[in-house]
Amino acid sequence: MSIFKKGLANIFGIGGTKIDTVLVNNNVSPGDIVNCKVNIYGGEVSQYIDKVILKLNTTYKKEIDDSNINVEKTIQEFYIKIYKTINPNENISIPFSFKLDYNCPISKGNSRTVLKTRLDIENAVDSSDGDALSVVPSKYMQNIFDSIKNIGFRIREIETIESSYKLSKKGFVQEFEYDPTNTFRGKLDELEVIFNNDENGIKLYLQIDRKAKCFMSLISEALSLDESFVSIYFNNSELEDSNYIKDKLYNLIINHS
Repeated sequence: MSIFKKGLANIFGIGGTKIDTVLVNNNVSPGDIVNCKVNIYGGEVSQYIDKVILKLNTTYKKEIDDSNINVEKTIQEFYIKIYKTINPNENISIPFSFKLDYNCPISKGNSRTVLKTRLDIENAVDSSDGDALSVVPSKYMQNIFDSIKNIGFRIREIETIESSYKLSKKGFVQEFEYDPTNTFRGKLDELEVIFNNDENGIKLYLQIDRKAKCFMSLISEALSLDESFVSIYFNNSELEDSNYIKDKLYNLIINHS
């Protein structure tokens, strides 16, 4: 009977070892430490576990054959070595922590980030588990969002999309699209912002789309000549000062309006 049960566990996963990963802190910001507990529950038969594989996956929009589809991509991957036979009804819990990627998309728009874990069991069906992660803006990111709002822009859309290698080595970026409200109404059609975070600060890429005012402006708009692509970098010390951020962004945008 035990051989039969082991066969069912290995081939179909019936009665086999299970895994459940519990996130201790579900609301995290890029660059934060994510704490979790990896719980392994023995099944009806003994099984040798080589390791636990953890993958942090996110989604982004990709254009294929004139259609937009959501693509899932692994942005971080970790391994916990087990090298142990888990006996029937034996349970073990392993604490695990990792630093969230500085450019993990926040949980807005079409972005969804999931921590997926699975057991590496020789000649067996892998038990797997998935937990959604709520990624919120860091304090520094929020200071930038507030500054953009305060100089006269309202968020319209947030999308995580495929990008060039130049913008991101990961192959995707999260794009924040804004409509002008007061100061820039009549001067700009829209503002698009992309964050590139690192441990020392944040680099912003801005696409400033000027509003057509005359016939020549209409021609420029048709040829996309009315768009300015600029970037600016704030170190962590500068990011503490919301007024400094607001002034720098205002001057940058007004000079390209």
